[in-house]
Formats: sequence, C-alpha cells, structure tokens
Amino acid sequence: MYRTTLISVLISLTAKELKSFGLYMDSPVFTRNRNLIKLYEVIAKAAPDFEEGLAKEDVFAQVFPDKPYAEENLRNLCSDLLEHLEQFLRIQELQNDRELSDRLLLRQLKKRKLYSRFFSTFKKVFKRRKKQKIRDVQWFEEDYGLLSELNEVHGHRQDEDYDRSLQLRINQLDHHYLSSKLSVSCEILNRKNIYNKQLHSRLLEPILAVIENDLEYYRQIPAIYLYYLVLQTLREPEDAKHYNNLVKQLHTQVHNFSKGEGRALYKYAQNYCIQKINKGENKYLASLLGIYKKLLASELILEEGRLSDSDYRNIVTVGLRLKEFDWVEYFIHQYESFLSKDQKGNAYAYNLAAYYYEKSEYGKAQELLNELEFSNVFYSLGVKSLLVKIYFDNKESEALFSLIKSFKTYLKRNKQLSRYQVRIYNNLLKFTQQAARLQQNKEIIDSKILKKSKSELMKEVDSTKEIANINWLKTAIEKI
Repeated sequence: MYRTTLISVLISLTAKELKSFGLYMDSPVFTRNRNLIKLYEVIAKAAPDFEEGLAKEDVFAQVFPDKPYAEENLRNLCSDLLEHLEQFLRIQELQNDRELSDRLLLRQLKKRKLYSRFFSTFKKVFKRRKKQKIRDVQWFEEDYGLLSELNEVHGHRQDEDYDRSLQLRINQLDHHYLSSKLSVSCEILNRKNIYNKQLHSRLLEPILAVIENDLEYYRQIPAIYLYYLVLQTLREPEDAKHYNNLVKQLHTQVHNFSKGEGRALYKYAQNYCIQKINKGENKYLASLLGIYKKLLASELILEEGRLSDSDYRNIVTVGLRLKEFDWVEYFIHQYESFLSKDQKGNAYAYNLAAYYYEKSEYGKAQELLNELEFSNVFYSLGVKSLLVKIYFDNKESEALFSLIKSFKTYLKRNKQLSRYQVRIYNNLLKFTQQAARLQQNKEIIDSKILKKSKSELMKEVDSTKEIANINWLKTAIEKI
C-alpha cells in the first residue's frame, strides 16, 4: 500500500496507543463494520514500520477474499478507518485533558438540567483547581470557561448567586485576556527584534497603561506580571533593572506556571543574556550559567526526561568561558545519560574535547575530535573550528593550513549552511591564516613591523565583527 495519510498517522502511534486503538476497533460501541475491523487487523500486522505486506492488491485480497480488486472500495474503507483513528485521537486527548473533560461533563449536566449534580461536580472541580499551584495563562482560560458554565446555570435559574458568579467570570476574563495579550505581544516583539518581522500588537499601549496604573494589584498575578517584565526587557533592553527583576521573579514564581510555559519564560531571560554577551558584555555569562543551573536543578530544561544536545553544548560553552572547569567536567559526565541515544556519543565526545582544549590538554582533545564524523552541521563546524584552534596554539602550521584549505572547501560545498554561517567561518579562516603567517615569521620580522602588522590585523578584525570565535581570534593575535 502506498504511504497514505492513514499509514502516516498509524506510524506516529506508540506501541501502547496502537494496542489501545485495536481495543477501540474491537468495541461494537465504535464500529460494527467487519470489513473495517478486518482492514485494521491486516494493516496492524505490518506494525511498527508498516512497510512489509501492504501492497494494495494484497490488502484488498485479505479483506475481500471473494471479490475482484477494486481500488475505490479499498480507498473508501481506508478513509473510514482514518476517521475512526482520528476519533480515537480525540478520545486520547480528552482523557489526557482533565480540565476539558470536566467542562464537557458540566455542559452535559447543564443541558440535561441535572442542576444538583452540576453544582456538586462544579464545587469538587473548583476545589481541586484552587489547590493547584499553577496560575499560568492557560489556567485563567480554563477558569473562565468553567465559570461561563456556572454563570449560564445561575442566569437560567435566576439564582441569587448570579451576580457573584458574573463578577468572578469577568475577573477571570480580564486576567486571561491580559496575560494572553502580554504573552503573544512578547513573542511578536521578540520576533521583530531577532528576525525583523513586521508584526504589530494593537491596543498594547493602553493595556500597559492599565497595568502600570495599578501595578501593585497585578504584581500578585504572576501570569500577568512576569510577561509584563519580559515585555519591558524587550522594549528597554538597555535598562538592566527590568532583566534583574525578571530573573528574581522567575526564580520565586516559576512554580505558578506549567513546565512548558516556565521554560519559555526562562528562554526570554536566556536570550537577553546572549544578546548582551554578543555585544561584549561578558558579565552576563555568569547570569546565563546561573539560569542554566536553575533549569537543571528544577528539571525544567528536560523534555520528556531528555536534555537536548544544543542545551548540553551551550551549557558547556558558557561554563568554559567562565573557567568553571570542575563544574563543567562534572556536568559533562553527569548529564551524558540525559542525552538521546542518537546524540549521546558524539555530543559527549565533542564537549569533552572542548573541555580538554580549554584545559590546554590538546592531545586528549585532538584524539577525541579525530574520531568524530558529524552529519549535524553545527557539530561539524565546531569540530573543525576546535582543530583550527589546537593547530594554531600548537604552532602546527602545516596541519593548520591544510585544514583551513579543506574547511573552505566544506563551506563552499555544504548546502545546509546559511550565508551567515559561511561568512563568519570564512572570516575566521582568513584572519587565522594571516595570524598564523605572522606567528610563523615573527622571529625574522622586525619587532616594529610585527607590532604594526598585529595592530593592523586587529583593526581589520574589529571592523569586520562578523567572525566565528572572535574572542579566541583576538586573544590569539594579541599573544603573537
């Protein structure tokens, strides 16, 4: 069978979900079409890859053994099975979303005018929600939805509690709107700053005026106040007090947010530090590492129990720049097991090599790097750059010039690289080659000429700016 949407969705299921879908298909509550059940049984035999034994004619013959092949019939049956599969996914999502499930139950009780049961269920749901620590943007949306159901019942019955429920509902609507508006506005401004996207957030200024006019009240609502602080860092990045306040509040209030939203808020703080560091404000390195350590301790940085190789690499890089060698060595070994299987070996070896390089243990670093081959372009660039530094520092001119030549060829031929990546690494190679020539000939060059050549090279580096590993390059030139 050709790769249909049905097969693509089935491949996305886990073994447990596939088993559950089999039970769904076996239930007469959902389907009594024997041909449909038979079709699923035939296809399920090819799990988990769904590649063997799914030729259309073979599948049709197993489902309809006494009929001649008719592709339209098979296509219609596959379409019906896909509809059942999508219904199964809806049920899965509903089972995993307790808040939505509770609201749908309340809606059914309301429609059936089972008011006594409605109120007892609502009180139980509301009591459970009040015990939760989370008060993020989604929480306010869910709370508003629940209160809408309550408000309808009170309004229909003309209960004396109608006014109270109406007030609660409008309060949560305000909180939901303000937190959502600030959250999306932060993303818009972030994309505008980084990607130069011309997006606009209408009504933002009057909303900020409302919040600032009653800031003490809104400080008590983390979902509003934290995004307000993020917005201030994006709008006024030169004023460090916004960032300092944001980090302080994050450390104390992040428990009020879901894991995903808490991680997203910390991302804004990380990006602020990175932008400052890129402008030469290296004092933010310590703050950035502090954020990473907080994320590690709280496990917010983990996704399904895994640490991404990019976060692993970034943490090592920041730690090494701060020369926290003991902590970095501990981190590299301690968190290797949190990497995914397909990333673990190369990521561990590369970062350990970077650690050895910074410790001037070039032999150990080179031994690790020479064994690695990366399909990931970021690691390929990292490995080649690290070897460039090792050869330069060891004054291995012949090996360095050979590597520079092959590196330039790699940059020219690799279509996965962006123009920016090609530019900054070509600049690194150009200036490293010039610095290596100076280093190679410094013994035979007059000291005044050497000093002048170094000064001119440094000026050219400073004026170019777009250079990979620019801090290392400038240090290397200074040491000649």
